[in-house]
Amino acid sequence: MTTSGNARMRLTRILGIFCVAFCAAALALPARAESAGKVLSADGDALVLRGSQILRLFRGAAVESGDQIHTGTDGKVLIVFTDSGLVWLRANSDFVVEEYSYAQGRGEMAFFSLLKGGARSLTGLIGRRTRSNFRLRVPVATIGIRGTDFSVVICQRDCRDSDGSTAAKGLYGEVIQGRIAVTPFEDRLLEREFGAGEFFHLADERSSPTPLFLPPPFLRSQQDEQARFMDQTGTAVTGVTAAPGSLLPGAPGAGSLTGSVTGTLNGTLTLIGAPAAPPIVLPGTISTSLPVGLPISPVLRR
Repeated sequence: MTTSGNARMRLTRILGIFCVAFCAAALALPARAESAGKVLSADGDALVLRGSQILRLFRGAAVESGDQIHTGTDGKVLIVFTDSGLVWLRANSDFVVEEYSYAQGRGEMAFFSLLKGGARSLTGLIGRRTRSNFRLRVPVATIGIRGTDFSVVICQRDCRDSDGSTAAKGLYGEVIQGRIAVTPFEDRLLEREFGAGEFFHLADERSSPTPLFLPPPFLRSQQDEQARFMDQTGTAVTGVTAAPGSLLPGAPGAGSLTGSVTGTLNGTLTLIGAPAAPPIVLPGTISTSLPVGLPISPVLRR
């Protein structure tokens, strides 16, 4: 065999080894989590726990499946998901994007948990197409979708009645549009439905949800806070393109984000256990102890 032939064979072997090594390295790279949505606006302390990282949230930051979002004492966040659903989080809230996938008909799911605080949501296309694919879990119940817009607040001895006394513990909520079913974890037979303009309270997972004739003041104050926040972020909301059939503000059939009382989220009718995702536990007081140079979440470019 000629010298040039041997050289070609050696070169072929080397190239083959490099090709195998490159392919193996590419396969070993971790896949980036699916982008679930992005932040339309963030005020005050707004953080996300993503894996082992704590990141600051800001307008345009990506939100991913598995994220645990925390708002501090002055924090507020407005998130738009890729199915055009909207979630607003009030101060002192812990919210988890348990599982989210929007493949337009292929394995869609939007499973969330509200562990603390309060929130409001306008249902996106995932929940509107298949109710069981959208779920919100709170510490005492599952909230099932019968509508498109409703609101909850979790009180843990941190809510005040109009006379200044501590409000009873439990879940408080309001239906703004459509209907919802509130199902306590311990007994599905205790499930109760509420319609637009109705308020409710659920003391614990063993109780039956009870109607309220008037909203408690902390729901009313949340409504006012939310209205101010929505007014401030109106340009950001209108700058988002609504998917066909979605209920973004201004789209046909969309409810006003600044109307009625309080804020919240949605869920399925399947009886499930307590929230699987643990609460966000961070050292120190989030609103004061974080370093100035804390990394920020990457911008989601769409």
